[in-house]
Amino acid sequence: MPLKLNHDNQPNCRSAQGFSLLELMLVITVIGLLFTVILPRMRSGANNAKLNLARQQATEIGIAVMRWVNNENSRYRPNTSSSDLGRFLMAPSRPLVGHYTGSPLFKGVARVMAPAQAPRNPFNRKSYFAAENDDPAHIPSRQPGLLYLASTLYSPPIIGGHKNTYRYYCFLISRGQQQWFANMNNRTVTGVRNGVYIGQERVSQ
Repeated sequence: MPLKLNHDNQPNCRSAQGFSLLELMLVITVIGLLFTVILPRMRSGANNAKLNLARQQATEIGIAVMRWVNNENSRYRPNTSSSDLGRFLMAPSRPLVGHYTGSPLFKGVARVMAPAQAPRNPFNRKSYFAAENDDPAHIPSRQPGLLYLASTLYSPPIIGGHKNTYRYYCFLISRGQQQWFANMNNRTVTGVRNGVYIGQERVSQ
C-alpha cells in the first residue's frame, strides 16, 4: 500500500529556519532609511514649534517693554504725554537695543512683569531675563530661542509729497548655531522688520 504524506502535518521549513541574512539586511536598511528621513523632520518640527512659541513670548515681553518705557517717561518727564522710545531704548548709558533680554540692562523690564509670569525660553526653560539667555559675544547666538532687541530706520513710500522716516523696534529670535529665525537679521531693514514688532516712532519729516 503506497505511503500517503499528510502535507498539513509537515513542518514549515521557513518558520524553522527564520529570516535569511538577505531579508534581515533588507529590514535593517528600511529601518535605517526611516530613521534618516523621519527623525530629522520630527526634530525640525519640534524646533519650529518652540521657535514659534518664542515668537509669542517676544510679543509678551514687547508689551512689558512699552509699559516700562511709559513708566520711565512718567518718572523722568512727568509733564509730557508722549513717550520718546529712543530716549529709553537707545540711551547711551543703558541701551536695550543691541542686547539680549538676558542682559542686566533688561532688569527694569523684568520688574514690570510678575516673576511667576515671566516668559521662559522654550529651549532651556529659563526666564528670558536670566543670564542663561544672554550671549553678548555672539550675534546671532549659538543658543536657540534667545531674544535680541534691534532697531532700524525705515522710510515708507512717499504719499502726498511728504517723506517720513520712522525707527522700528523689533525682537529677533536666534535659531541657534549663529542663525536667525524666519528671515530675521540685524543688518538690513527688511531683516529687522521681519522680527517681532515692538513699536515705532517718527524721527524726521
